[in-house]
Formats: sequence, structure tokens, C-alpha cells
Amino acid sequence: MLRHTLLFLLISQLVIAQDIETPGVIVLTPLEFQLDESLIADSKELETTMSDEQVAECIGSQSAYVERESLKESIKIECNFKTNSNISTVFTYIVYVWIGYRLSNYFENVTTYPRKDQNKRGIQDYETLCEKNGINWIVNIKKVNFISELGELSGEVTFELWNQNVKEVVQSETISVDSRNRGLEMSCEDGKLDCLITNGAIFTATEILETMISEEKYWR
Repeated sequence: MLRHTLLFLLISQLVIAQDIETPGVIVLTPLEFQLDESLIADSKELETTMSDEQVAECIGSQSAYVERESLKESIKIECNFKTNSNISTVFTYIVYVWIGYRLSNYFENVTTYPRKDQNKRGIQDYETLCEKNGINWIVNIKKVNFISELGELSGEVTFELWNQNVKEVVQSETISVDSRNRGLEMSCEDGKLDCLITNGAIFTATEILETMISEEKYWR
């Protein structure tokens, strides 16, 4: 948790020191999600479907006391994102929530979107998405691979981060994850798929946040 504390201090220092643009982030669902055969049954429990009426209720209840239009739009996108959920969208949702939550501690008008998009993801696609949605960061989760070996769950997450200010992929990385319960905000059932998903998503989000604040030019 020390790493997370240092990260928040760095974000705070960046905000205080610079006149910077309020961040907008789109988190794309994984292009590929591989599961060990032994994990498929558990992953099925994450599959849910919302009717049009349930989506409308979700939007209405969450927007009832919200005044900012950009936040209302985020709620609408989030509720529609949940229409058909599975392990891939759950993973994406946690990444999206963690990034948005951390950035919102330091910026009033952060805009974050989870997005189901299996189209080709190239430089032109990134630029178009940023311009169309008025955001400056794209998280492209390229591949998630979860395995079970000798009773231990582990995995890898491959992702890249696009910054519209410099029009470059500023991070391309594969990280290793485990299923150990770390408690507090990352609390989960030790050794279970739930923990592997939680750790994988939050570790990914934390790596992304560290890269976001690593260069002033990404924010101007």
C-alpha cells in the first residue's frame, strides 16, 4: 500500500505545480481474454444481462441528484456498459473505476468511460476516439491471461496507454499478477478468481497512473 500512497502524493504535487488539462480517459475492453479451463466455470458466475428497463432505471437512479452534464453522460455510458457483463467487462470496469476514483481526488471534472470495442486499435483509431469524445488518454487492454497451476492462480495483463497531447503510445507493458488478498481497498477472497481479477485490474490501473504523472508534457 506504500506504493499507492506515494502515487497519490505524486499526483497531488503534479496538480499543485502545474496548470494542466483535466484528464479524460477511455478504458477499452480486452481484445483477448484467456482463461485456464479450470477457471471457466467460476467466470460464468460473472455473466449478467440487464434489460432496457433496468438500464433506464440504473441511469435514472444514479443521475437523480447529479447536475454536471459530463457526469450524467458518464453514468449513462456506465449503465449501458453493464448491459451484458462477463469477466472481460468486469475486469475493464474495475480498471476504469480505480483510475477515475484516484484522479477525481485531484480534479473536479474528470471524465472516464469504459468502452466495449473490438475494432482495430491503431494510432488513427486512438486519435479519432480522443477527438470524438473530448478525452486525452486511451487505455487499450490488449490481452489478459489467467492460469491455474498446482492450485495457484496467476496471470498476465498486456496493455498500452495512448496520450493525445503527444499523440504517442507512452506505455506498452505486460505485468504479472497473483491472487493474494492484500486487504483494505483491494480486499478479496484469497486464492480465488475474484482476487486475481481485482489484483490484475488494480495493478494495471496503478501502473497506468504512474505513467500518466511521469511527464509534464502529457498534461499540457
